[in-house]
Amino acid sequence: MAVDGIRSSVYSPDGRFFCEGGPPNWIVVQLADVFSIYYILLVNSNTAGSRLSKYIVGLNRSLGSVVNRWDYDLCGQYPRGTENSTWYITLCQSYSYGHRYVIVQSASDTDRYLTLCELEVYGR
Repeated sequence: MAVDGIRSSVYSPDGRFFCEGGPPNWIVVQLADVFSIYYILLVNSNTAGSRLSKYIVGLNRSLGSVVNRWDYDLCGQYPRGTENSTWYITLCQSYSYGHRYVIVQSASDTDRYLTLCELEVYGR
């Protein structure tokens, strides 16, 4: 599970999220209400760190059954490769309205997986 409150990077069946079948792969978190999002914390896997490389964090007020790249407001994008067992903070762009959905999406079409161990959303 990517949203379990455990900031461990240990790659185990109970402590991580991964998807395949893309690209681009994605995960969506539905918040309890509409919030102004300030930043996102991602904890990367200790064994498959490169799968998160150049990730995109998007924000949306609604959600369809498919997430298409760039069909959402941009929170931010990590511009480089990612490493094992590393925490990444993405500062979100400021919007005059709130969001209910946070999307982490693979920006690279070279790997068929998206893997992360924790996703935390900060805002108000």
